[in-house]
Amino acid sequence: MRELIVVTLVVLLLVGVFFTGSFWQRHIFTSDREALAYYRENHLSKQGYIKGFGNYHIRSFDGGENWVAVRYTDDWKIEILGPVEEIHPGLLGAIQGLGNLFAYVGKNGTINFEQDRRDKDIRMLEEAGFEIKVQTSQP
Repeated sequence: MRELIVVTLVVLLLVGVFFTGSFWQRHIFTSDREALAYYRENHLSKQGYIKGFGNYHIRSFDGGENWVAVRYTDDWKIEILGPVEEIHPGLLGAIQGLGNLFAYVGKNGTINFEQDRRDKDIRMLEEAGFEIKVQTSQP
């Protein structure tokens, strides 16, 4: 009888530990997921290369309202160089123009300068920073 009570108490203790651990793990997972979502929405980073600007690395720590140019130091710390428009004038417009161009191509297909879309194709390319030289055929 005594052994049965001890076994029952051990089983109840293990069940309690399991449910407490499960609850705690779920709480940690939820808070980590919320922290990651907050970080992804508010601590934005863009880097790449655009002709005329060269390599760039910019960050926003307020959800995209203000952007700063950054670089990594030799010991991998982030150095803020200043507001993007002071360091790389026109860069944000070029990045936005490329984003608009990608969205346009995704919706309308390949840029092909067909007569019905020609003006829109040219405008989208120019907004993305491309210089368009249109050659006319001579009779």
